[in-house]
Amino acid sequence: MNITQTQKILEIAWRLKTSGKIKNLPIFTLVGDTGVGKSAVITDFAESLAARKATFFETKFLAQVEVGDLIGMPDKANNKTVWLAPDWWPEADDSGLLFLDELADAKNDVRTAVMPMLLTGKLHQNHLPKDLLIVCSMNPVGGSFGGYTFSRQFKDRLAFIKFMPTTEEWLAFASKANLPLYMRNMISEQPEFFLDQKTGEHADSDWSTSEYYNGTPSRRSVTVASQIYEELTNEEKELVGVELLSAIAGDAAAASIITYSRRTATELVDPRDLFDEAKALALLGIVGSWVDNNSIERLGSFSRLVKAMLKSDGIAKEHIKPLANLIATLPEDIAVGILTYIRAEVKTGQMVLLAMAQDKRVFTRIDRMINPHRHKAPEVTISEEAA
Repeated sequence: MNITQTQKILEIAWRLKTSGKIKNLPIFTLVGDTGVGKSAVITDFAESLAARKATFFETKFLAQVEVGDLIGMPDKANNKTVWLAPDWWPEADDSGLLFLDELADAKNDVRTAVMPMLLTGKLHQNHLPKDLLIVCSMNPVGGSFGGYTFSRQFKDRLAFIKFMPTTEEWLAFASKANLPLYMRNMISEQPEFFLDQKTGEHADSDWSTSEYYNGTPSRRSVTVASQIYEELTNEEKELVGVELLSAIAGDAAAASIITYSRRTATELVDPRDLFDEAKALALLGIVGSWVDNNSIERLGSFSRLVKAMLKSDGIAKEHIKPLANLIATLPEDIAVGILTYIRAEVKTGQMVLLAMAQDKRVFTRIDRMINPHRHKAPEVTISEEAA
């Protein structure tokens, strides 16, 4: 991502952090070559927060600190061990930024100490303020960069931002820094000289295209990615939507989230429509068309949606008849699967089944669920003479 995109993601991260809407907000981690401006972007961001009355900004170079610098010192209170906050620890009402640089170069004991702070926002008894954003930075791992790799559990909490300023952004910096005109011409005419991926015998692997720095697809990361995507403006989705989702949950999950988010209302199915008189008939018609066309995948997907709805919402008395209509419409094996789920997972499942059994269309399916041996197909034996 270039500087503009990175700045936008930091602004989004701050907005989401201070709003408290995203419970498991990932730790955004800038990855890039040495000297490309990662720290400068963070410093500019911190200055912008200070202009908005943020009160705290602390940088920790993790490759250079000891564990005690991070976690403070132990003490004794009421015959129990407590941990005193380190001198840099923010006050409870502070807001701002904690910048952890050199994350991949930190020794294992330091990263072990940092991890609970990244995961839970606390170290021992000391809690970080709710409006404090943690951002990390690191060089790529491997090759001439060195550094340590991360476990899957750790990576799942990080969102790697591949920081790669454009030549135009580097030229803008050169102009701002008042570099000589010949230097600006050299940068303009030989931009490949400054690329992270150098060629020849000293080349590092092309880390920017490595899947290692893609997001880790998991239930947590996909959930958080979709929650964050819903909080983006249309402009933000256009500028950094794909990159942001990929950093959190990986390329494939990002593509799926965006594709499904663009489906029209007629392409999406909501099982709750079953309990809306104005929508129930249309929904049953869609399900009936899947049955007629033997669309097993669509029916299986819809069955999972129905089970999830029943698990989260429960079943009210007025839901029983519409639910019976659905059970009567579905193929028998899928219907029995939903009935079995109701009995096992829904709090009032037994009462619901008793009520639904009064409907002749549903009774046989409930009976098959309870007494499957009654509905087995008869075995056909062939005598030796007939064979």
